[in-house]
Amino acid sequence: MGVSVLRRFREAMPSQMAALRSSLSARDAAAVQLVPHSIKGAAGNIGGERLQRVALQMERAAQAGDLLAAAEHLSELEVEFCHLQAAIVADEKGQP
Repeated sequence: MGVSVLRRFREAMPSQMAALRSSLSARDAAAVQLVPHSIKGAAGNIGGERLQRVALQMERAAQAGDLLAAAEHLSELEVEFCHLQAAIVADEKGQP
């Protein structure tokens, strides 16, 4: 996969995470549903299955109107992004 695709994903995620935190704070269910949907698609495109799975859980919770359940997945989403980011950085450096 092209480094630029991975780099763009890695660089876009902090703003996505900030938007998600802000949407949760504002109790904006529509935005809480939209941001994980976007993350889910992007993670799937680059092989980030674990991040994709957590984003799907958040999206489904928001669809059901359960923002508390969606918020409970936020730390797991952040952890999975950190793992994926480390793999992307290693790939960019040509490390195994």
